[in-house]
Amino acid sequence: MTPGLPYFIENYRDRPLADGLWQCDADQLEIRYRPANNEAFPAEDMVIPRLSKLILIEGSQTQSVHDLHFEDLYFSTTAWHLPNDGWAAMQAEVGLPGAIELRNANAIKFKRFALVHTGATGIRVRENCFDVEISQGELRDLGGTGIAIGSEQRRPAPGTPWSEGETSLFPTHHVTVLDNLIASVGRIHFAAVGVWIGQADHVLVERNEIRDLYYTGISVGWTWEYGPSLSHDNKILGNVVSDFGQGVLSDLGGIYTLGRQANSLVEGNFIRGGKARKYGGHGLYADAGTAGFIFRNNVVVNVSHAGIHIHYGTDLLFERNYLIDYGEAGVRCTRPSRGSSVVLKNNYLKSDRAAPFYGVCTDRSYVFGDNEISSGKAPQSSSGLPTKIQQAVDDIRARAGRTSPIQFTGNMQDARSIAP
Repeated sequence: MTPGLPYFIENYRDRPLADGLWQCDADQLEIRYRPANNEAFPAEDMVIPRLSKLILIEGSQTQSVHDLHFEDLYFSTTAWHLPNDGWAAMQAEVGLPGAIELRNANAIKFKRFALVHTGATGIRVRENCFDVEISQGELRDLGGTGIAIGSEQRRPAPGTPWSEGETSLFPTHHVTVLDNLIASVGRIHFAAVGVWIGQADHVLVERNEIRDLYYTGISVGWTWEYGPSLSHDNKILGNVVSDFGQGVLSDLGGIYTLGRQANSLVEGNFIRGGKARKYGGHGLYADAGTAGFIFRNNVVVNVSHAGIHIHYGTDLLFERNYLIDYGEAGVRCTRPSRGSSVVLKNNYLKSDRAAPFYGVCTDRSYVFGDNEISSGKAPQSSSGLPTKIQQAVDDIRARAGRTSPIQFTGNMQDARSIAP
């Protein structure tokens, strides 16, 4: 337990209830709740979730479940049952169960649906799934992650090889996450993310709106260092990520990448309002050996730390990104990179709060070219940005985010924060 870390204890029965808190007495079969100030207490009906799963689609490695479509459905209210030996969260709360789970399945579609009030993860697409589409969904008030895709394997299983270039016998691939609203994430498990991609390939995450969470918006990859990875050809396009971190956790990003992922692209995303508790509240975060990515035409506005953070990687290109109002640096280079250079060119940097560069950016493994650091002397728009820059930012914002209307949860407010 590091000094300064936040924690709180729920369901402590030997202390009087404070406003907005609850207690459960299993022996007496009682749940006690004291409403907060001006809170209307439900007069008649209350819902206590019992099931942790609503849908399980699971075939075998030799006989998959296939060709199932779910449309115009409303899913609500699942429990999370604490395992007998407890739960110690790891990065991104990986391993939480999903209210909807797929395994050994293909040609599965969820379209125009709502999934709300979950105890853990919303949708979990596990091993050996392909041709899966999740679109026009409204996922709100989630205990864990919004959508989790791919294997959680970080290293080869004991006694099995995992050599360079090897592919999984049962990979998850060709999954589309399109035009969804994912809001109020991590209400029980704070380190949950909006969309998590582990060992998977050809995953497309496009035009989603992800907001109101305490950790990373979109996390891609699950292999540390420069070793082999089973992830490649993943694309994160035109998403809006906002209000992440919120000062609760540290070491996070609007879009976070990890490990080798050849032919992968992060383009046209709009990231706004990221705040870490103590360190690492970044916009674009290329962590621990990220390789094979192009980051292009992304906007990062108002983050507590770096617009772009590179924690060593190789074969990376950052081009035409717009970094505005960052609190630590426009670009932070934490360690020298190995292999092919990390190239940053034609990016725009402007902030009154911090210097444009921080760390080891002068190392020869980082190559900078034609980046524009705002001097405030060019013709300004009403926002304080040069007119041509403001137009580019506006164009990216206009093309990013959900396009379909919110129809199932239009009257539902974002879930109340319970974070300390």
